[in-house]
Amino acid sequence: IFIFQYYTLVAEELRKYNSEMASLMSNLTEDERNHELPQYSLRTMQAATNNFSNENKLGRGGFGLVYK
Repeated sequence: IFIFQYYTLVAEELRKYNSEMASLMSNLTEDERNHELPQYSLRTMQAATNNFSNENKLGRGGFGLVYK
């Protein structure tokens, strides 16, 4: 009987969680639901940083140089 009650409690909590998550997800835009990071071409990065000019360099981060 204890196992059945525990299972029932867990199942109800899982239903509540899934309902809350569905509600939160419905309020997001398509881009917000897409968990992938944007990807930029080398040409786009060169244009945005003036070909990785030292004038646009802000410093160094955990993954390399950081440009404005």
